[in-house]
Amino acid sequence: MRGSQYNEEMMDFTLFNPVRHLEATIANIQPLRKLHYASFEHDKLAYYQLYIQISSKNLVFWVKDLRTSQIIWLEEYAWPILGGETSICDNIAVIHQAHEFLKSIKWEAIHLWIDNQSFTHIPIDFFRKEYVHRYLQLAKGQKIPSEEEVCHVPDTTFGLVHVFSTERSLIDWFMTNYPLVDLHIKHLAQRVMQQAYQQAYKLILVVQQENVWLAYHTEEQLLFCNRFGYKDIQDVLYFTLFVYQQLQLDAAEVPLKIYGQIKHGNELWLLLADYITYLALGESTSNTCRFEDFAAYQYIGLD
Repeated sequence: MRGSQYNEEMMDFTLFNPVRHLEATIANIQPLRKLHYASFEHDKLAYYQLYIQISSKNLVFWVKDLRTSQIIWLEEYAWPILGGETSICDNIAVIHQAHEFLKSIKWEAIHLWIDNQSFTHIPIDFFRKEYVHRYLQLAKGQKIPSEEEVCHVPDTTFGLVHVFSTERSLIDWFMTNYPLVDLHIKHLAQRVMQQAYQQAYKLILVVQQENVWLAYHTEEQLLFCNRFGYKDIQDVLYFTLFVYQQLQLDAAEVPLKIYGQIKHGNELWLLLADYITYLALGESTSNTCRFEDFAAYQYIGLD
């Protein structure tokens, strides 16, 4: 009996109480990275825009001061709740609840970047709104689930309409929690294209957890932009060389600009260097992010 009583006392009953377990999760949330300036003022959010980049693996958000056009706060989180039927929306709600200022509704605007595989691009001249679901279904080769919302964003720079989908519950959550704030929803493909446009004749590679982006733009037009899932660095090499071959680019002449989860001289870098002559870490094409000892190339979405 004493042994049984002792074991009972030692057991963590938060594991069996969903409310207490959630409270414990919220209390222990810590960002993977947190950078900010002392100039950040909690009572000046009306002068700030909030940018949030969301994937199936993580969340990155940054705050831009419209008065200076500078990014003054940045945080990155891995999703705190893993497994089961947990949605992205569930994870955002946990981070939102735990954070010191994300709950505010005083932002000048919120920009939501969606990073997923559910996207396509349609030339503006041929785009018809009534076919928006069909465009995406043809691109994915499958029906769009009823719980997903299909969005479309015109882009005059490229003469395209970006068509993509995301969880309807995610959009509903943002509209519910930020009812008085302008919400702008875009797909990360648009940002990758912009980076390729600003660095013409260089192949852009963005390395993320379990997926990569590749894009290429000449002075006149975008020739390629796509996202690939991968399991190991050999896959990353394969997709990169595949794009060189498909576009008939010479790997000995066309530079590769790399963003995301990579470092100069690491295993992936050395593997790519065996096949591609000119490798360089991507630089930011804007001056909005100037944190000390911060490698802006790690975040393709920063603007």
